[in-house]
This record gives sequence, structure tokens and C-alpha cells, in this order.
Amino acid sequence: MSQNRIYDDTKSAIFHDPRKMHFYYLHYMNFNTRNFVFLMVICLGMSSCAILGGNRNMDKQSKAIIEKAIAYAGGQEKFDSLGNMHYLKEVIFYGEDGNQQSKNFELHSYDMTEASGKIEWIINSVRTKISYTKDQLKYAKNGMYDASKKQDGINKLKASHYVLFMPWRLIDGNADIRYVGEKQLPNEEILVDVLEVNYENENPDRDIWWYYFNKKTGAWEGNMVKHKDHYSYVRNLSMRDFKGIKLHGKRKSYRVDADGNILYLRADYNYQNYR
Repeated sequence: MSQNRIYDDTKSAIFHDPRKMHFYYLHYMNFNTRNFVFLMVICLGMSSCAILGGNRNMDKQSKAIIEKAIAYAGGQEKFDSLGNMHYLKEVIFYGEDGNQQSKNFELHSYDMTEASGKIEWIINSVRTKISYTKDQLKYAKNGMYDASKKQDGINKLKASHYVLFMPWRLIDGNADIRYVGEKQLPNEEILVDVLEVNYENENPDRDIWWYYFNKKTGAWEGNMVKHKDHYSYVRNLSMRDFKGIKLHGKRKSYRVDADGNILYLRADYNYQNYR
């Protein structure tokens, strides 16, 4: 059976028969992961990983906004006891002309007690797997390990955890965070508090993040980020409840100008089948 067929069958089973999910995750994907030691190890030297210690600077208003967001999302205690988790992530990219460029499914599994995790996906019959234990990280394509891709694997894992575990990743991270005021979300009548987040102040080409939190509820609504050559705006459309905390459901990413005006849809993200 081809890899694409196996992958399609796995995806189909996860989507349509949750009872089969346990089999596919543990037997086909061999997911067996659990702990934040995992996060701590892969994030050594990584400025965007909150587990490393306190923020360099954070004003009281920013801290209060983040704490309100954490409470809305389920609280710190439930987050700390999250345990094992597995989920499927669908990613669709679009070009400036609106045409779909690619569609991909990723299977993620993390173990919050044994310092290990995996991300696996297939594109054009190439099966890529990033696996991590407390001893090593491996990046493989079609079963062949590539040591030169180790940093790519670290970056992928770092980004995955940073995005998935918002707003918790802000409360104790190595960042400068300041409150910059209120604004209305693009094309919506939702008022948000805006926090500016910087991780590498000494780097002129650094990314700068602006996080948007609902003025009334405290919910994290999305964020804008300045990259070296463009701006992006990500809108959280829905959340999914998992073990009492709110994690991503559907999100959209837009290419925007420096003022936050939407230029075009860049990507759709759908996080599903948490277990």
C-alpha cells in the first residue's frame, strides 16, 4: 500500500471514526509522548519559549490582561496538568490571486511527563517526521534521518508549542511586553486590548508581535506580526475544549499592510480531534 494511501486512510479514520484514532496514533504513527521537560529542552536558547523564565519587562496592565486571558482559557492549574495530547492540524495555503497553493495534514503528539513528541506529515509522497525525546531530536524524510535539518525540526516544534499554548506562553516568557492601547479588529466590531511583544530587541530584523485580547471577556482573538519583509494578521475563529482548557479550533491568516489592512487570505488552519 502506498504512503499516500496509508496517510489518506489514517486521516479518514481520524475524521470519521474517533474510535479508530487510538489505533492509528499508537500503531501507525507510534505516538507515545508526554511532558513540558520536552518543551524546556527543545527551547534552550529559544527566546520565544515561555518555560525558560520570567519576562525581561512587563507592565502591570499587560500582566493583568494576560492573566485574564489565561483564566478565560481554563486557568493555570488545568494547563499545568494537561498530560498527553494528540491532534490533527489541517493547513491550506493560498496565493495572492486567491488560488489554493497547497493542502497538508499534520499529526501532532506530545507527552507532558516524559519529554518527547512527534510531528508527522506527507507531501508529494514524502513522509516527514520530527521526533524528540529527552536525549535527541531526529528529522527524517521517508525514514532517512537528516542531521542537517535538526534546526528546522527545532524551529518547527518551537513554533508549534508557542502558537498552540497561547496565552500561557506569554506569562512567563523571555520577552518585553507592553500595553499599547485599544483597537477594533479589522472588518469587525470587536474591541481588543493590544499588547506588543518583543523577543530580540537588539536585532533590527526581529519579528514584532501584537496580541489582541477581547476587552470584555479576555479571550485571545488573534495577533498581528511584523516579519522582515511583510506583515501578517491571524484571526482565531473558534476554540476547542480539551481537558478543561481552550485550544485552537479554526484560524485564518491574512497578509496585511503596516496599518493592519487586509490584503489577501494567506492560510486556513484547522486544529481537530484533540485527545
